[in-house]
Amino acid sequence: MVLRPRRGLLNRAAVLTLAVVMPTAATAQSFGSTARAVLGSDPEYRLPEYRIGDIGMSASLDALLLYDGNVYATPEDRRDDAVLTLLPSVYFRMNKPGAGLQFGLLGQARVRRYLELSDENADAASVRADAAWSISPGQTLTANALWSRAIEDRGDPEARDRTDIGPRLFDIYAAEGSYRHDGRRFTFGAELSTRRTDAVSPLDDERDFDTYAARLNAGVRVGAGAYAIASGFVSGRKFQVARDLDGTSRDTTTYGAEAGMRFDPGGLVEGELSMGAFRLNPAEPTDEERTAFSARGSLTYRPRRRTALTLDVFAGDVPSFRAASSARVEQRVEFGIQQEIRHNLLASARAGYRRTEWLRTTFKEDTIVGSGEVEYLFSRHTSVAATVSYGTRSSDFNEDDFARFRTGAELRVRF
Repeated sequence: MVLRPRRGLLNRAAVLTLAVVMPTAATAQSFGSTARAVLGSDPEYRLPEYRIGDIGMSASLDALLLYDGNVYATPEDRRDDAVLTLLPSVYFRMNKPGAGLQFGLLGQARVRRYLELSDENADAASVRADAAWSISPGQTLTANALWSRAIEDRGDPEARDRTDIGPRLFDIYAAEGSYRHDGRRFTFGAELSTRRTDAVSPLDDERDFDTYAARLNAGVRVGAGAYAIASGFVSGRKFQVARDLDGTSRDTTTYGAEAGMRFDPGGLVEGELSMGAFRLNPAEPTDEERTAFSARGSLTYRPRRRTALTLDVFAGDVPSFRAASSARVEQRVEFGIQQEIRHNLLASARAGYRRTEWLRTTFKEDTIVGSGEVEYLFSRHTSVAATVSYGTRSSDFNEDDFARFRTGAELRVRF
């Protein structure tokens, strides 16, 4: 018998967000967000920090006015609207050169207001602290902690499909520690992380879960700043509500191994890309174990000083809240190009693809998205940008097929 996911737990499918993964990093937002990979070294637009002793501070405020042609990401009866989003941020950095210590603190907020669909109005914020200790040349310890109030995107898989109430809100708590040693010939690293995802509304308690992960990696130098690496990892996922509506446990443990390359900053290529396989072990005795392709990484290639090509890849299992599914497996790939057209005119374009499958079912969906952006810099403090994106999704359920067009303008101010 084929198990069909319960519709009451489904969203009206979703478009890939413009960034397949949008990490929060405690780094000052560089000017020229459209093409920061090619602008960072331009002294004319390098924004100096305000300093008080060992502490440096910078701040920014972005105002984005966006037209969304399909706010609820529905296949029919689409609702369009204009939304104004304010994005203030402040960053503090302290560097103790003699002790080899660096500390960073980043605070961000997101205020979102729709012109007509006021139920979609929402506020978000995040605070992240980072620390790095250079024990000796080539040896570094890092740690970070994060709290984030996140807004669920109507375009995410399994997002809320009701249009009479606003999007879900989540509180995310995360901590991570890592050690890295780069020797003349060999490299070694270890990472530990934990994360709690807590839905704000009691109606969504079944979406609360914890994750734990560990990774070990080792490699050998094959060139200047280039390493061939291999890694092994394990992660666990435990839901606060032990069983779903069908009485099935959704807890899982995943093991995996990958191999690939790592390129340190400073050369034509930087970043890391590795591929391998993972083994998913569900806690539910009636679920079968599954082995599948695993990949992760992000690479930047700079054939010329004014051009950067990017590649982001992910393949693995992620949590699912659909009935009759203990997890979902995703493969994502995104290609991008960043170009400095003139010293004060920047452009970028991206194209992404995602395949999503649910375990214990035969259903899958494919999402394709493309986007482009142009930014004009008036000075090191002010710029304006225009953006456009279009995405489509096809699913084994016809009612989940849809498309979404977005376009907007943004004012960016740095202090």
